[in-house]
Amino acid sequence: MRKIGFLGLAVCAVMAWISLYTGQFTMAQSVAPTAFLEKAFAATGARVEGYGVHHWSILNHELMSTDQLKRMAAKLNTTLQLRDTREWVYDQGDQRVFQLQGWWPGGTSGVLVLTSLKTDSQPDTTLVLRVEHTGPGTDGLAAAYDRVKQTVESAGQMPRIDSCLYGSLSVRMSETERQNRIAQALASVRAKEVEALRSPQVTSVSAYSPQTKDYILTGSKKMNLQIAVHDDAYENKTRVVVGTPIVTVEY
Repeated sequence: MRKIGFLGLAVCAVMAWISLYTGQFTMAQSVAPTAFLEKAFAATGARVEGYGVHHWSILNHELMSTDQLKRMAAKLNTTLQLRDTREWVYDQGDQRVFQLQGWWPGGTSGVLVLTSLKTDSQPDTTLVLRVEHTGPGTDGLAAAYDRVKQTVESAGQMPRIDSCLYGSLSVRMSETERQNRIAQALASVRAKEVEALRSPQVTSVSAYSPQTKDYILTGSKKMNLQIAVHDDAYENKTRVVVGTPIVTVEY
């Protein structure tokens, strides 16, 4: 089971900040995000090895104490329902952090992080929620997404949730073969490429599909799907990560 570190959460928070402020979440039509994600991932032919669900948002523009953050975390956890929890507190100068990490039945890990920080412009208190499960199958993905969504709503926020599936294929692939797998995934959800990064080791494509409602704007273009396929020479396989609207796990 992979552990979620504070540094990893900070990276995810930055990624979420970029997704929010380079564009915005808006609505289109239709398929549930997790069903959309599962369909795109299945089309790659990869075996599922785990999933992640992530949210980040600004709660208020106040500099809150660690005691206030702890009380807020406890209230939010009545909805998130993490068990066997551990707390981590940081209070230094104008930055306060309260982290609550725990588990759901079945070995799914979760973390709730509240950060209150005073900047030159104004103080901000932010919320990060992250749930991760390592193992085959997607049985708990939709429930994890819904629990995160409900927790965000209980904080009076609009859910801005990124969900990811990751896994592998038991063979190494050429750059052309990787691109073909991505093309299959895009076609399965009627997605069109928006931008891409291609190298001998990694092929990563961002795309837009009308089949699910949430998307962000990158520049003036809609985006709600990211697919990354990369060579793993060490384990002699090909790694696959699919996320909507963006990928928030390492690849």
